[in-house]
Amino acid sequence: MAEQVTKIDIFSGFLGAGKTTLIKKLIKEAFQGEKIVLIENEFGEIGIDGGFMREAGIQVNELNSGCICCSLVGDFREALKKVVETYHPDRILIEPSGVGKLSDVTRAVEGVGETLPVSLNSFVTVADVNKVKMYMKNFGEFYDDQISHASCIILSRTGSADEKKVAAAVALIQEKNPTATIVTTDWNELTGAQIVSVMDGKRDLVAELLSEAQASNAAHADEDEEEHHHHHHDHDEDGHECCHHHHDHDDDDDDDKGYTPGKSVVAAFEAKFPNAVAVSWEKKGEYEKAEFHQNGQEVDAWFDASGKWMMTETDILFANLPAEVKTGFNESIYSAWQVEDADVLERLNMPTVYRLEIEKGNEEMLIYFNEKGELVKEVNEEASTLPTAVSSFITQQYPKALVVTVDRWQDGMLEVGILDGSLVKEVLFDRNNGWMKTSWPVLKADVPQVVLDVLKGEAYNSFSIASVQYIEYASGSDVYHFVLQKEHSMDISVEIDPQGNLVLD
Repeated sequence: MAEQVTKIDIFSGFLGAGKTTLIKKLIKEAFQGEKIVLIENEFGEIGIDGGFMREAGIQVNELNSGCICCSLVGDFREALKKVVETYHPDRILIEPSGVGKLSDVTRAVEGVGETLPVSLNSFVTVADVNKVKMYMKNFGEFYDDQISHASCIILSRTGSADEKKVAAAVALIQEKNPTATIVTTDWNELTGAQIVSVMDGKRDLVAELLSEAQASNAAHADEDEEEHHHHHHDHDEDGHECCHHHHDHDDDDDDDKGYTPGKSVVAAFEAKFPNAVAVSWEKKGEYEKAEFHQNGQEVDAWFDASGKWMMTETDILFANLPAEVKTGFNESIYSAWQVEDADVLERLNMPTVYRLEIEKGNEEMLIYFNEKGELVKEVNEEASTLPTAVSSFITQQYPKALVVTVDRWQDGMLEVGILDGSLVKEVLFDRNNGWMKTSWPVLKADVPQVVLDVLKGEAYNSFSIASVQYIEYASGSDVYHFVLQKEHSMDISVEIDPQGNLVLD
């Protein structure tokens, strides 16, 4: 009997590109019945949750003590050998750190293949279609290595990108790797088996989807609608049904293999978003994230385990922004820039802000406006990967927190947005990645009376409290930061320590 050969598939890509989402989809839809081992090493990104893996019968080996690309000669190769000899899997899935070089990982696997019955089946790079140009510009050889050494490149988030953006990304990729198969179809429209077939060979997905649609349309004329949706994947019919069966994270409740959070979370979601369609759920650390469509918009909503709403991110057309925001943009220094994307960000106990992704030539920025149309933050969109020092600090200080945003400011400072328990916190680091401060909103009712009494003084008693934040400074001092407002007057900021001492006026 021929010796079993273990297939090895490597899934490369920068942090946040969607590697974990893709792997989960393939495990659910394409690898069932296979004995799978996942070797995972990711910094700053939520790994595949253990519950999902146990249900799927997957053995997980995590190398979180060190980066795969930094331990190729030693630990990684030994770990790979141990996995093969211990479990004799049909397939090994390797998800290296987003900052590792794909070429280094593939060479390490090939080295193991000289002594063990393994074959390098595919080396896939997952690339966010919206960030290809930016990453090529800012990360140079590291990103180019992932692109140029991939046998298959799978673009993520193409469903929300326009054709021009997708075509531009493909052109840039082909300059670096003219031979790789590039998947541009929205993952919602593909089964896991289709994706694997592309990884393994040169399958023509465009032709297949067209053929599938034609067959489905023909069948629809003779069969009832229920049978049609069960056996075919017609993407010319109702969009809800399409996403319902092929969402790139998890299928909805009608698919018994899909992830569903607890009843309290679902009930809270349905109460807050009664018009949601094409809903899919994903476990993100301590939180539950729903992706769905509502009123023709793409929406992400976050809840804690008890069902408490934490934040919502809604995709919005520039034309549909409030007049104040459009005016603020048109009167800003960025008015000549092109708006690539716009989102509404709503967070618990925090003011609503509007985030615009803009570009001009080779420059890309994220700019934020409040509801008054005032420009409140400008971010140079050059880094979404957390530096090691920053990642270590957050892990130590906020061990259960989930990183949700990473913004590099123009002056080099780094702002990391986290969900820590029920609090949305902003953690600020200087250009050398040293911690400066952490802030989060608080309710007036939670402010000590001794602090509020300071605002009763003659200098402030005519002002009302617009917002309150609690701030922890690296210096060791904690303060309550108030923004005070009065009609026909400029807003003022006041900081008071917990003992009632005025620190900043």
